[in-house]
Amino acid sequence: CVAQMIISFISLIFLYKTLKMLIKWEKLIAIITFLYGACIAVIGWDTAILTESIALSSTILFIYFIISYLKSKKIKYGIFSVILIFLMTFFRPSFIGFVAVLFGFFVLKLIIEKENRKKDFICLLTSITTIILILGYAMAFYKQYDIFSITKASVRQDLYVCMFQGLYKNSKDEQFIKDVEESIRTQDSQWNAMIKVLGDYGNKRIQELIKISKRESMNQYINYLINLVNTNSNEYFDAYYNLCISNQVNAKFNFVRSFMFLKFSTVYIIIIMEGIIAIYRWIKNKKPDWTHLGLFGFTTLVLITSFIGTNGEFMRTAICVVPFSYISIGVIISEAIEKYKKEERRALNG
Repeated sequence: CVAQMIISFISLIFLYKTLKMLIKWEKLIAIITFLYGACIAVIGWDTAILTESIALSSTILFIYFIISYLKSKKIKYGIFSVILIFLMTFFRPSFIGFVAVLFGFFVLKLIIEKENRKKDFICLLTSITTIILILGYAMAFYKQYDIFSITKASVRQDLYVCMFQGLYKNSKDEQFIKDVEESIRTQDSQWNAMIKVLGDYGNKRIQELIKISKRESMNQYINYLINLVNTNSNEYFDAYYNLCISNQVNAKFNFVRSFMFLKFSTVYIIIIMEGIIAIYRWIKNKKPDWTHLGLFGFTTLVLITSFIGTNGEFMRTAICVVPFSYISIGVIISEAIEKYKKEERRALNG
């Protein structure tokens, strides 16, 4: 826990440095840094020996590296961003989406921009190398566990959804349907029922059955995802430690909770705003605004992978949207202030 707290504190320094590259107003930078540092969804994970605290700190470091690469054009930052996310993928498998987006970023940058192509190409080669290494690991994983992946959790999560959202009922394997219903009826918990079915069929066969069940229940599955988006919209991003003591009457704790404002619905609004700004800037300037495009893309990616890749605890699995969201809020406010001041100056001069 002490190590996590130290790393989390150091990450605040990198958040501050990142905001300095994106925002002119020193007071706004200080406010955003303070609000993030006081955020209960951040400091609350530092006391839990889980992946969330390190994931949050690594996300900030990744954002710092990629923004530094865009601003300074120094190749070391591009390479550091690729290597960091590659290593984090084995610590938190959902980061594999970041690997794919980084690859797409360097490809798109090479196609669109004529400057710094040599540096972009070297970063792309580094990205391709990490993808090859991940694929090699996935192949070794397949030989041992019969699934082409880097984690067994994905099969468990998919099977859980398949069983308890009723998707299994549309499977073409009648015996599978009977076995699922038998397990649900006889086991003492939903999780144990899922584990029983997984143990009986094995990873490879379960993957095949889930694929068929989802395909035959596509409308039902889409409705399930839409329902997740709606039902989680009012959920705050929080942490286990805070949830455990939230019922206690504690003025000090309530003061800390007053800094908690980030809901899923807030993130949805941020994503929409970033998407509109990114598209508008791309059309207007005829080239991508990488900052807004990145904030939109990575925040959306984290949410999508959380809803599709897991069966619950979405606040926890989507926790890495928090640093992206705070940076987005700071950048959007900063640009709004700048635009207002320009209009004010234009009015005075005109």
